[in-house]
Amino acid sequence: MRIAVLSDIHANILAFEAVVKDLKRTPPDYIVFLGDLVVTGPRPKECFELLKSLHPQVWLLGNTDDWLAEDTVDNTDVLPPTSHEKLLLSLADYARARLDETDQAFLLSRPISRFLSFPAIEAADTTFEYDRSALLADSGMTCCHASPGSYTQSIHPGISANVLHAAIRGARGRLVVCGHTHYRVCFSHNGMAVFNFGSVSMPFNSPILYPTRADIHDGSRAVAQYGFMEVGPDGLASYESREVQFDLSELIRDMERLDYPGLEIVLEKYVGNR
Repeated sequence: MRIAVLSDIHANILAFEAVVKDLKRTPPDYIVFLGDLVVTGPRPKECFELLKSLHPQVWLLGNTDDWLAEDTVDNTDVLPPTSHEKLLLSLADYARARLDETDQAFLLSRPISRFLSFPAIEAADTTFEYDRSALLADSGMTCCHASPGSYTQSIHPGISANVLHAAIRGARGRLVVCGHTHYRVCFSHNGMAVFNFGSVSMPFNSPILYPTRADIHDGSRAVAQYGFMEVGPDGLASYESREVQFDLSELIRDMERLDYPGLEIVLEKYVGNR
């Protein structure tokens, strides 16, 4: 059983199309999307339609997707009214204007986590040994945007064992996949393996970054990240991290043509040393 895991597309259709082209080379049995689809990028409707066409078995709500909700936007406890937050709210307005009410209602109805059950897995040795290649999948996999109980509680590279323990409380099975941070990481904790395959748009540990915006020229490339979980009938699982490239210079031109208000926010994720 081959499972494609995608997260944090952020309305970047060029990166998303590159990922879809790559994953179709060896078509997965399941597609899991961990949230953040339509905000912080210029093509929300196109990304919504492309994901819908893939018929993902798991489709989660990300924190920026939830900005489509008027009550979330108006809640200053959730989004303090700083100048930066006001800019982010304008990005939610941009997405809202390009999605019809049915699309928005569907996105807002998505859960923030879900347990993906695997078809009958034969009884396997319950001894868990984390060696990055042989993982015990048990009966399924917990899928979440940030953590099982929250779409903002980050599982980030520097997380402590105590905080990680609290973050994954309530997870079912021995595998957890999450997104949100845009960092590709994996952890072993109390017999459980936790994976973040990075982000389709704006990965924070991308191997391609530009010193300044002036260094981005026609044809400049950027990286989109995603991954696969492979689960055998004996319950053993392996994983594969994937990176594909897309045309960053075309993304910039597209944002300029559309007068996208978040152009600088998007660009700063591809420029500089982080």
